[in-house]
Amino acid sequence: MKKIDLRPQVKSALFLAFTVTALAGSFTIEFFTANPRLMDLTIETVDRSTGNFSGEATGNPGELFEVAGTLKGDKVEIELTSLKGEERIVASGKIDKDGVISGRAATEAGELFEWETTDALVNAKTS
Repeated sequence: MKKIDLRPQVKSALFLAFTVTALAGSFTIEFFTANPRLMDLTIETVDRSTGNFSGEATGNPGELFEVAGTLKGDKVEIELTSLKGEERIVASGKIDKDGVISGRAATEAGELFEWETTDALVNAKTS
């Protein structure tokens, strides 16, 4: 399986630091593809020391994905892998000052697109 690295080299005058515990237990991501789609993520495990999290996501009827990600500072990386092995999405993004997380994503097939979530943070504490 070919790995896709989408870590953007984004610099910002405003630095926000979030802990992984700022993530909501469940939230929705909107992928702005040729056929826009929503995915509902449920976070099941969180490692406070590394910022890693995992869980599952559902999309169109019958779509189920395994989720693995990392939240460090204001940077988020999420990998969604179809349990049927049909699709893998790698998403990299940034949390803005309003708590919106957005970024770019890619599939193994080479499709590139934008994504956003506005309900992923709860009790966000910045430092």
